[in-house]
Amino acid sequence: MTIQEFSLVPDSDNMTQAQYDAAWNTTLAEMKQFALDFKAGVLAMSLSDLNSTSADSVSMALVQKTITVDTGKSYMPGHLIMVARTSDPTYNMPSLVISYNSGTGQLVFLPQELNGAGTFSGWSISFNGATPAMADNEIILTGNNGIGSTNTAIQRYVTVQKDTSDSWMTYTSSSTLGDYITIDKTGDYEIYRYGAMTTSSAYMGASLNSGGLTTSFVTRMNSNPEEFILGFGSTTTTLAQSTSRTMRLEAGDVIRAHNHNSSADSGNGFTPVLAVKRLGFI
Repeated sequence: MTIQEFSLVPDSDNMTQAQYDAAWNTTLAEMKQFALDFKAGVLAMSLSDLNSTSADSVSMALVQKTITVDTGKSYMPGHLIMVARTSDPTYNMPSLVISYNSGTGQLVFLPQELNGAGTFSGWSISFNGATPAMADNEIILTGNNGIGSTNTAIQRYVTVQKDTSDSWMTYTSSSTLGDYITIDKTGDYEIYRYGAMTTSSAYMGASLNSGGLTTSFVTRMNSNPEEFILGFGSTTTTLAQSTSRTMRLEAGDVIRAHNHNSSADSGNGFTPVLAVKRLGFI
């Protein structure tokens, strides 16, 4: 819609008094119409020009798509849209508009992210904000550096392969206490451990705020299950294994690689790994 511009702006420097008074009378009269036009514009701002539907069958994949939507819309190249199943919008594809033909309704878009999988008919298309970027806050420790001299059930590592923890967690290496990672901010985290024990029929894993730092992993976890994060074991020292878990951690929580008795994680030809990664957006 069109909002009518003011036809004559009062200018006291370049108008006579009579012209100035007349200009104000005209402006005041036009202000009423301006207010009506402005109100109509606000009421029309429902984003209906950017909402549409499509009955086409579309597979969810990170490749360019072409569908037919409603005609007469205002999609422009570069617009961010949400393409979601009408019957179940949890299946959706935040996408970038490549082109749109308002006469035919042909919409070409490129999905930026997939929430769900499959091929479906019946889609709702709406204007969308920017897709948030995933965070990269992670600590990865590798290599067998033995165990703590005091905390003899706690693994030590050789190399900090990656540390993008920022203010979310802190890594501490101690020859006496063993190595550990302290959570500095509450959030959702993934804990991963890979390795093999030097003792047959042994168990290893990761513990949470454990008070049994000289007690073998399986013994301590059986008596204090609230300290258990993850674990695995084998009947042979040549079999390396791995496991991971996602869980909510609180600020102040301490993660340790917890071993069987005083046996270090050798990896048996493979590099032992302990990794903690925050899950979330920047």
